[in-house]
This record gives sequence, C-alpha cells and structure tokens, in this order.
Amino acid sequence: MAKKLLVAALLAMLLAGGVVAEGQFIDGVYQGRGDGYSDYIDVEVIIEDGLIKDIQVTYFGDTRFVGDVAIEKLREQMLAEQTIEVDTISQATFSSQGFIEAVKDALKDATRD
Repeated sequence: MAKKLLVAALLAMLLAGGVVAEGQFIDGVYQGRGDGYSDYIDVEVIIEDGLIKDIQVTYFGDTRFVGDVAIEKLREQMLAEQTIEVDTISQATFSSQGFIEAVKDALKDATRD
C-alpha cells in the first residue's frame, strides 16, 4: 500500500512539474547575450538532465577567425567540464569574455536556489 502511495505521489509531482532532473541546472533552453570586442554575442544553452547538453552561438557580430575560434574552444571546455568558470583565450579576450557573459546570462534562470 505504501509503495502505491509513493508511486502516486511521484506521478503527481511529475505531472505538476515539481520534479527536476538531477544535476546543477534546471532543464530547458535558455538564451543569453554578452558584449564582445566590436559587437554582442547571443547564445542558446540547452540543459538536459541538469547538465549543459549544448551551447549554440545564435548571433556573432564580433571579430571573425579570432573570436569564433576562441569561442569554439571555450564551448568545448564548458561542455566537457560542465562549468562556465573557464579562462579567456589569449588574443581573443573580449570575445571570450562576451561569450562567457552570454552563457552566464542564459543560465541565470536555470540555476537551482
């Protein structure tokens, strides 16, 4: 009987949206913006199972062939290490800072209290 009550309670929580996946973040798709060297950078961050599943740059008006290369390295590092606390890339400091700022902006609503 207790097992049935537990299953019913968990099902009710799932239907009400009260259960979130294990992990650091709340599942969903989040957008953010940061200031690069010469323009802003927009990103979309996908969270699944509480983890950063993907980060896509949706707008990049900054320095090509320098900033975009640095951003890809930062993206890979964030995904591999599951953190947004990464160091900027030398010679693409402002683009790096803008990308990190954009990801932080996107995740501000995805963090658990």
